[in-house]
Amino acid sequence: MLRQQQLIELIALGRELGMEPMVEVHTSEELTRAIAAGAKIIGVNNRNLKTLEVRVETSFELIEQIPDDCIAVSESGIRSAAELAKLRAAGFNAFLVGTRLMLSSDPAGRPVRTPCRVGTGDLSARCARQNLRRHSPARCETRHRTRR
Repeated sequence: MLRQQQLIELIALGRELGMEPMVEVHTSEELTRAIAAGAKIIGVNNRNLKTLEVRVETSFELIEQIPDDCIAVSESGIRSAAELAKLRAAGFNAFLVGTRLMLSSDPAGRPVRTPCRVGTGDLSARCARQNLRRHSPARCETRHRTRR
C-alpha cells in the first residue's frame, strides 16, 4: 500500500501528464485516504485481492461515502444489465466489466444497453418519443447532436 504522500504525489503526476488518475479502493479506510489525497475518479473494486472473492455489495457499501464531485466506478463482479442498473441508481457513473466478457462465448456480441441519460427535457423526451429509451450512450449522443 502507498503511503499517503506517495498517493498525493502520484495523483499530481498524473494530472501534470494530462490525465486524471483513478484511485482504486476496496475498503472504507482506503476510500477515506483516496478522498483526502484529492482523487476525483474513484474505482471501487468488488474483488478482494487476498481471497479473490467477489462481492458487488462492496460498491453499495461504499457509494454513500464518495463525494458527488467525484466519478464513481464500480469494478468487477457485474454479472447482468439489471445489476448494472442497480449500481447506476445507487450513484455509480461508470463500470469496469471484465470477467463477464472473458467468460462470454461472444464477447464482441451485443453490448449492454442502458437507459438514455444524455441531456434533459427535450433530448430525453425525444428518445422516449422515438422509442429509443434503451441504446448505447455513443449512439444517443450522436442522435442528439445530429437532431438538435
